[in-house]
Amino acid sequence: MELQLLRIEWLLMLIPLFLLGWFFWSKKLFSRDWQSVIDPRLLPHLLVGKAGSKNIWLLLFWISIGMIMIFALSGPVWKKLPLPVFKQQSALVIVLDLSRSMNSQDVKPSRLVRARLKLLDLLKSRKEGQTALIVFAATAYTVSPLTDDTDTIQSLVSSLTSEIMPVQGSRTDLAVEKALQLFQNAGINKGDILLISDGVSSDSVSRLEGLEMVDYRLSVLAVGTEEGAPIPAQSGGFVKDKTGSIVIAKTDRHEMRSLASRLGGVFNSMSLDDSDLHGIQKLLENNKISQDHLQTDFKADRWQEEGPWLLLLVTPLVALVFRRGIFLSLMLAFIILPMPRPVLAVDMPEGFPSWESLWKNTNQRAEQSLNSGDAKNAAELFNRADWKAASHYKAGEFEQALEQMESLKTTEDAYNRGNTLAKMGKLEQALESYDEVLKQQPEHDDALFNRKLVEDAIKKQQQQQQQQQENQDQQDGEQSNEDQQQGDKQQSDQENQDQQDQQQNSEQSDQQQNDQQSQSDKDKQQEQKDSQQSEKEKQQAEEEEQAKQQQAEEQKAKEEQQSAKEKSSEEPTESLSKQAEAQWLRRIPDDPGGLLRNKFKYQYGRQQQPSQEKESW
Repeated sequence: MELQLLRIEWLLMLIPLFLLGWFFWSKKLFSRDWQSVIDPRLLPHLLVGKAGSKNIWLLLFWISIGMIMIFALSGPVWKKLPLPVFKQQSALVIVLDLSRSMNSQDVKPSRLVRARLKLLDLLKSRKEGQTALIVFAATAYTVSPLTDDTDTIQSLVSSLTSEIMPVQGSRTDLAVEKALQLFQNAGINKGDILLISDGVSSDSVSRLEGLEMVDYRLSVLAVGTEEGAPIPAQSGGFVKDKTGSIVIAKTDRHEMRSLASRLGGVFNSMSLDDSDLHGIQKLLENNKISQDHLQTDFKADRWQEEGPWLLLLVTPLVALVFRRGIFLSLMLAFIILPMPRPVLAVDMPEGFPSWESLWKNTNQRAEQSLNSGDAKNAAELFNRADWKAASHYKAGEFEQALEQMESLKTTEDAYNRGNTLAKMGKLEQALESYDEVLKQQPEHDDALFNRKLVEDAIKKQQQQQQQQQENQDQQDGEQSNEDQQQGDKQQSDQENQDQQDQQQNSEQSDQQQNDQQSQSDKDKQQEQKDSQQSEKEKQQAEEEEQAKQQQAEEQKAKEEQQSAKEKSSEEPTESLSKQAEAQWLRRIPDDPGGLLRNKFKYQYGRQQQPSQEKESW
């Protein structure tokens, strides 16, 4: 139970109340100042009233009564009363003509564009009741059934073109029959049908007059001119009839006016302003008055004011104010005293009730914080686990969001859990959550799409790991080959050294056997051998140094390559998910009417007797 004030602005009246109390208190102090300079025996004869007769407690008593009255007028509440919610049962089915004649440009930019704009104006003005949308050419199709959500219908209007219809013609009667089916399927006994078209064929008029429309009314909003205009062909040029003549699509307003009159509706020609919608809206308003309101399952909360009980307590005391002279004095005091300037706000200590908490509960303040972008504060304020989880998710605190979702068991909660796990990089667990959603609701489009993204991210991650393993194996093979080459080189150097030693021993043996040579020749030969040996050792040392330097450079390059691969493998899975999502979005063709076109084509193919129209416009 939380105390709130419905009319908190009444608390501003405390300012003049305190000023009035200060006025009377200062007047009493003024009389005390005269006591210090005038003999107390003379004071009663000089001052108006008796000095000291005013009691401070009486002043505080009246100030307290004023505070109670102001508090009562501010509307203190702490208890809610549940009230049933009723909704308007009035229903409107809008029937839009998508035949090729609607592409005529006798009204700019075209009849169909003007009809779509007028349709948007009508949908925006629909605040109550249910609305449906049907389009027709040679056949009729439902774009949206009866619904309270006109925003959804508005989002589909821009994709309504004559090209989405599988076959061309103008069967207004089929569209009206489908509208009646929507009323019957929804259990609505009374309703209105609004036809937005450039003409009704004579065959359709005769069929419409044969329909049972006792409790349903048909209104017509005509688009186009009576002079008409050629119909642009999709391949260029204009539409021609069987004789090769260009077809001029004219709007027969007289026929449509008489049709609307016979079927209980109104007729209006499309205008640039909203005057064409006034008659239709007036008819719909009259229908709302005659319709009964339907009680919904929702309950609205209404605060129960407790202020009147406080007023009953102070009413007997306030009656004393009307004694002679007192009431007039109070009125003059209120008129004479000036109103003070507004007080500036100051920072309250932590834990002190905030200004907003006086009229908004924690959930309302949390929602306001979430809408303003402060998701962390919203997560702290929300009481419900699902809203807490949503706030943590929006703030990027995925672990806290996952903790809040543990106690949630609905399908949407499982879907949100999968999204959170995907953001945390736990792709396998996210896949399991999406599978749980699809098990409960196989046609959950968002879960199907996100599951595909996560599955692609897992495959890509596995491919990267496999590629890293192959690169590692290749590096190990190259290192093994280098070690083998180094060993072969050392073995070759050792064999050369042994050969040199053997040659040196042989030369020494020959030197010992050659006793006839002189000692100088021996010294010269020895010096030559020493020089050759020194050059060989120097060359061998240079080769070894060069091999070590080359090996160090290769090892450094391998370490840099390995570090780059490890860095690339540590990229967050969120970036992988975003890349996959962007890639999927790029594959989607920019065709807003494609879904409706395929839907209508599929439904047309299932018809047992496809429509054959004499005039395909």
